[in-house]
Formats: sequence, C-alpha cells, structure tokens
Amino acid sequence: MKFIVFVGLLVLFGVVQSQGVDLKTQIHFHNHHDKMVTMYWDTFGSDSLANGLERIADVKPGEVETIDTTIGHMFEIVESDSFVTLDLIEVVKPDQRYHIYNRVRQCGLLDNGEEESDIIPPTCSISILNEYHYFIRVDLPEYKRKQWIEPTKEIEAGRASFDRRRLHLNEIQPKQTPTFTDVGYKIVNLPENVWGEIKDYWKNNRHNMKLERWDQENHHVNHWQSPSYMLWLPHKTQRLLKIEAQKILEEWIGGEIPLEWTSLYGIRMYTNHSILLNHVDRSATHAVSAIIQVDQRVTDDWLLEVIGHDGVARHLKLLPGQMALYESASVVHGREKPLNGDYFANLFIHYRPKNNWNVGVL
Repeated sequence: MKFIVFVGLLVLFGVVQSQGVDLKTQIHFHNHHDKMVTMYWDTFGSDSLANGLERIADVKPGEVETIDTTIGHMFEIVESDSFVTLDLIEVVKPDQRYHIYNRVRQCGLLDNGEEESDIIPPTCSISILNEYHYFIRVDLPEYKRKQWIEPTKEIEAGRASFDRRRLHLNEIQPKQTPTFTDVGYKIVNLPENVWGEIKDYWKNNRHNMKLERWDQENHHVNHWQSPSYMLWLPHKTQRLLKIEAQKILEEWIGGEIPLEWTSLYGIRMYTNHSILLNHVDRSATHAVSAIIQVDQRVTDDWLLEVIGHDGVARHLKLLPGQMALYESASVVHGREKPLNGDYFANLFIHYRPKNNWNVGVL
C-alpha cells in the first residue's frame, strides 16, 4: 500500500511539473524532542551555489517551525548540541508536517489509515549521512562509469603492481631506514590547548567535509568500496599543531635531533568497512610522524597494527585526544581488519630530521 502511495506521489509530482503548477509550499516541523534541534536544507546535487548543507533554523523543545520550501527539497534534522542526525526528510506534499522525536521516526500510513511510527536509534553524524547521500548521488555513478568499482584490466594491473611495491618496501625499508627509538612507537595525550582547538573545529565544521579523491591504482585504502572524506584545517590550527607536535616528537626521539615539518593531512574520516593495508611511509619525508585520533563511532575498536623495531606485531587502541607517535618510515603500520562502525576520524602530521637526512625514497 505504501509503495502504491509513493508511486502515486511521484506520478502526481511529474504531472504537476509538466503543467507548470507552482511547487512552492510549506513544511511544519514539530519538535517533541527534549533537546533543541537544527534544520539544514540539503542542497547536495541541486542547483544551489551552496551545494551542501545550508542552516535554516533552530527549533526549541515544544516549538513548531514552519519553513517555506518547494516539493522535492530535502531537510536534515540534527541535535544542535551533539550534531547527531535524527532524520533526512523530503518534501513530498503541500503543507507537510513532520514530528521530531528523540530517535528517528519513520512516518507513513498503515492499510487501515492509522499513522505508523517505527523508532530507530540514530547511527550517523550529520556529516556522514549527507556525504553518503552525496556519494550515492554524484560520485558512485562516476565510479561505475569509470569502472573503478569493477576495475578495468589496466587498473587491476596497476593495483597489483602497487601491491608488489608495498610488500617489497615492508620487507626492506625498515632494515635500511635509520631509527631513533627502541620500538618505534608510543601513545601520548595531545596537549589540552591543541586538542581543544582541533575538537572545536571538528565539531563546528565537519559538515563541510569533502569526498577524498584517490588515485585509482592506490589501494592502501579500499576507497572504491568505503569512501573516505577530508576536512582541511585552518591556517591558525595548522600552525599551532605543527609547533606543538614538533616539540613532542623531538623530545620523544631523544631531544637532540631537530625536526622539520614535511606534511600535514587534514582530518580524514574513514567509513564503515574501511581497511588500511599495512605499509611504510615515504622514507624521504615521513621519518617521524603522529596520528591524532579526533573522533570515532565504532561497534568494535579499530586497532592500529604496528610492527616495531623488535619485529613484534602489536595492536594499539587510540581514543579521541590521543596521538600515536611512530617512526612511520621504519614501522610497518595499518588497519587491516575492516572498520565495524560508522566512522573513524584521524589527523596525520609528518616530519624528518632537519640536518643530514639523506634517505631517498626506497
């Protein structure tokens, strides 16, 4: 019955469009939640210049918010304080009403005409849900057209070659790269001032993440199956992190070797079923590095596997606000067990010795 009604609405929508009838209407959001919620207009794939999430209104508990809109528009409902997504709503009829509860509420009509309401716990943050929708609408078709998901023979051959090189470097590079510490890794807490700035920026800007584009022959991350996303840091935060991370890493490797910064990736968010094959980083530029754990929502711990200078493989658990210091050119590292959860967001920064580091790319 619901399918027939849905198809009927689509047909009606098409007829209305063809006849040039005005599609403008209103949608009424009733907040029954015990928290304030924020409404975003989801403009992914639309003609809007925003092409993302446009903040519309905050709705306090018990209030009703009426929004002028158009049939076909979509709205994101999130908890204002936690950024947890409550639902993604499409406007499908004039003067539509939607009732917001503390969990996702799927509204429809049963065959007897009574309203149904299935309560489902929220599982995604605002950024995940919208980037996923964007991926499905825009990038997935492109992936299919370019045969990245079911790769051409050329891409398969490139990935095979890439993998042979990865395994070769895992074998020889740790033996040839100078080392600085006994085992090559350590977990520490990020300084409060640095962590506070990163945490606040992530909370306030994660809805601006962009799909990360990988070379299709690069298969360290299974990006064609589980897309990753990137949020770049502002210059102020970058400067602070570069200075403070350098102090921590220089002290860790003995306090006598000055380092120079070589690379800073933004906050990379891995999604469900992601894997990161064990590898070593570029010896010329990534001698001493840090992984900063920013945020995670996982069912099982997504552990970092490291093979230290002692040749022993260990699995490290990282929590938000912690950083793994590691000699990334000589310590094999990865996360080969698929991520079981919604997301795992990390930040990466790399250094090398400032003087007499004549180690080329092996």
